[in-house]
Amino acid sequence: MTLDELKKVMSPYLLEGYKQDNIDIEKYNFFEEDGKNTFTFNLKIKESFMSSQYGIFFSGITAEVWIYQACVVLAHLDNDMFQQRKEIVLQEKKVNYLKPVPADNVKVSATIVEKRTTSKGQIQYKFDINVSNAIVGYGVAIF
Repeated sequence: MTLDELKKVMSPYLLEGYKQDNIDIEKYNFFEEDGKNTFTFNLKIKESFMSSQYGIFFSGITAEVWIYQACVVLAHLDNDMFQQRKEIVLQEKKVNYLKPVPADNVKVSATIVEKRTTSKGQIQYKFDINVSNAIVGYGVAIF
């Protein structure tokens, strides 16, 4: 098999480098339920990188970006910070891709399920994550 033949069976989405999709934030919400803070994005996909070939879809790569974004926003709001000052440093994650995310109903949520201060004075969070009940899991991160 030549390199050209190999490229014919490779994903152009991955081969050509990840491109940011054109997505609008339709709605967002920060709330507390059962003593746990949650942040949620409702997103509208205007165009995805490969939409001309495969139609509009919300890829796993794009989901990861919005999951991290929800966790960053949530950590800031949880600490009464209303300007982006820090990033989160991911320590662990487990994500299950149960089914494709419906392109017309993209809801990305992060919920704080555990929070502790480390010996270095940093905050360690455990977040539950959910993307339209299609991608679920958790992440542990330092803020």
